[in-house]
Amino acid sequence: MITKDWSAVPTNQENHSIVTFEKGTQDWEEMTTAIAKGAGLSKDNMILWWAEGSGTKSAIATVTNKAQTQNYRVYVTWIDGAGYTPTKVEVLHENDKK
Repeated sequence: MITKDWSAVPTNQENHSIVTFEKGTQDWEEMTTAIAKGAGLSKDNMILWWAEGSGTKSAIATVTNKAQTQNYRVYVTWIDGAGYTPTKVEVLHENDKK
């Protein structure tokens, strides 16, 4: 497990009341940027296999690099006034969401 003091991904959202899993929305873009940051991957080198909400301000995702040789479960939380922040990353032995 990896835990760091990650900084938040800057946001332009003014009213955040729930995690949005609709691709192309601002919330989705900011959340997946935070997921990539937690995994230490660039968004263009990341495959998001699974994501779900954990309450109204948190999400969990399983991601790999494009080569599928690095597997991570990333936890992100919305911080009011700041944006999404990675809070915990688990390095997985294999992609359990493939």
